[in-house]
Amino acid sequence: MEKYFYNSLVEGDFGNGWPLRQSLVEGDFWTRLGGCYSVYRGQGQVGDVDYFSIIAAPTDTGELSVSDDISHAAGRNYFYVVRRISGTGRQELGSRSVVRLSLDEQGERLGPRPNVVSDLSARAIGDGRVALSWYYGPVGQKIEPVGFEVLGDGGSGVIDYENALGQVSFRGGGYYSFVSPAGEEGQQLRFVVRSVGSNGVDDGNCVSVSAVVDLSGPDSVEGLSGRVIF
Repeated sequence: MEKYFYNSLVEGDFGNGWPLRQSLVEGDFWTRLGGCYSVYRGQGQVGDVDYFSIIAAPTDTGELSVSDDISHAAGRNYFYVVRRISGTGRQELGSRSVVRLSLDEQGERLGPRPNVVSDLSARAIGDGRVALSWYYGPVGQKIEPVGFEVLGDGGSGVIDYENALGQVSFRGGGYYSFVSPAGEEGQQLRFVVRSVGSNGVDDGNCVSVSAVVDLSGPDSVEGLSGRVIF
């Protein structure tokens, strides 16, 4: 049995011990000899799934209705993951069985959208421009993006969601980059990156990053030395 399934401290009555029925053996042993499926949930991004809290542990395949005490807030993204657990309490560690539930501000389910980008960052580079980088992970996506839209505020403090600064084509999961148009010295520029699906629907992301324009460029290199080894 996996070590994180031991629940003897609470005699199997709380935490993961409850859905795994370990209260029958006071949390000391594995009780699901026919194996089962563990269901996990996370909010926001797929990387936020809580793999330490099982919300359901059905034994059969097919449709599953989660407990009524599992609530959903409007305007949020939720990710559900299912993993198989063997009859000896060993769990797979895959991430292929992932689904996303996206709700609009009225609590209605949204249509298919690509995942939100992550690890978005901005840094000032030469000629008053800003270099952006981000990561796109395809796990749990409802539709594959065709590209990304880079949006900015032009120094106004308000992101222009109607007119993109540029587009970056999709080439699979991984890291992407974009260099912005030049700004003015000392100007703070804010940026948002959205993934756009083949159906024309974007991910709706509003998380921004910023950088201050620096026209002076990096300091010159001094005291450079080197050696050659044969």
